[in-house]
Amino acid sequence: MAFRHIVALVVSLLAAACAPAVDPVTLTARPPAGGVFVQGAGGVRVVVAASDVRSSGRDGIALTRNGEATGRTAPVAPPGLAALAGKSAEAGLAERGFQLAAGGVFLQVDVEAADSDFRSGLLLGEATGRVRLTARVLNAKGRLFHSAGYAGDFVVPDVAALAGGGVRQAVDGALSRALGRMLADPELIQAMIQAGQPAGSA
Repeated sequence: MAFRHIVALVVSLLAAACAPAVDPVTLTARPPAGGVFVQGAGGVRVVVAASDVRSSGRDGIALTRNGEATGRTAPVAPPGLAALAGKSAEAGLAERGFQLAAGGVFLQVDVEAADSDFRSGLLLGEATGRVRLTARVLNAKGRLFHSAGYAGDFVVPDVAALAGGGVRQAVDGALSRALGRMLADPELIQAMIQAGQPAGSA
């Protein structure tokens, strides 16, 4: 291995060891306001469950720099990323007229990915948040009516560092967009109404 490569490796290891701890990120994401009341939703009972199914860094945000992994993760303050996605989905469904109650439809929302990439600039950089969700709609008998993925991304300009407020804003925006696309999907909404029909008709 060339001497300069060894030096570069040592410097990078020292930088990683000396990197300050990343403060917990407090997310407040909500789906975009203005959801339209859905005809037929009033008679549908829905239970929302959310999980973080990532293989590592669960309930945290992976931090990358210029597209390269840094090995650092920003922890998400309680209630955590998956719980927030579930609560936000509930709020969006209630706005559209669905009943949040047991005995009907089961909506499973899984967090598949969540990261924030910092792109260096001359003086300031930008943070891009990316979130990917998967949603499944099942009826009370466990029959699958719908399964699809929903991605969201959001760019925050003029960010001064890899971590900090830019991560929060970027991931908040990305999660809101992913939730908005999920709740605006006519196939998901129709699947929920169909899955909520009385036994024997669905």
